[in-house]
Amino acid sequence: CAYMNYKIFDRSHLKIIAFITMMIDHFGLLFCKQDTMLYEILRTVIGRMAFPMFCVLFVEGFLYTKKENRLRHVLMLFIFAIVSEIPYDYCLVGNSLDFSKQNVMWTWLLGFVMLWLMDMCDDLPGFNSIAIFFADVLILGFMTYVAVHIACDYNVCGMSCIWIAYYVKKYLSNIQWWIVCVFVCVILTIGYGSYWCFLAVVPFALYNGQQGRKMKCLYYVGYPLHIVIFGCIAKIFFS
Repeated sequence: CAYMNYKIFDRSHLKIIAFITMMIDHFGLLFCKQDTMLYEILRTVIGRMAFPMFCVLFVEGFLYTKKENRLRHVLMLFIFAIVSEIPYDYCLVGNSLDFSKQNVMWTWLLGFVMLWLMDMCDDLPGFNSIAIFFADVLILGFMTYVAVHIACDYNVCGMSCIWIAYYVKKYLSNIQWWIVCVFVCVILTIGYGSYWCFLAVVPFALYNGQQGRKMKCLYYVGYPLHIVIFGCIAKIFFS
């Protein structure tokens, strides 16, 4: 099939693209004046690709995570959420420690716990598909409440994107990931009006489904590290 020849990206490539778009978004936030064309291009256009890409990759990663490794993954997310909070608050929010807004690692932590609980509901005896659906909706509602209460990044929209991506792939297992990304982008557009996020669908349309190089540390280490580097440059040279 000629179409398959264009599927040039594996999972590691998508992670790199998502990470670069996130860095571009934060670069625009820290170094560009608002209401300028450059700011809009970096943040509103390119930067909006990051979250839907990470969201789809996150759900795919959960599906590949063995059940015996899930607790370890939760602990890792928790550790990096704490590690990322001080640089996030200082460099992006403006205070050394600010509890009014939390970094996106908390969103991924809550999202992982949410998917874990939803997966556990599937194994409950006596639960038919309708009961499982209502249980999953209740889990979404509770985790969204927690996300809003702690004010983590993307809160309501983030939980909804993770939930819908998991649900679409769960019941339409043969569906391609770029279609899952479309569902995520619809939620983001409804929540934020960020229709440029649909650009994230393009890399997934070129996704060949292969693992590629394992690059788990790219995001977990790179997220707080790039904030520290960008933040220090901004504070030293542009404050």
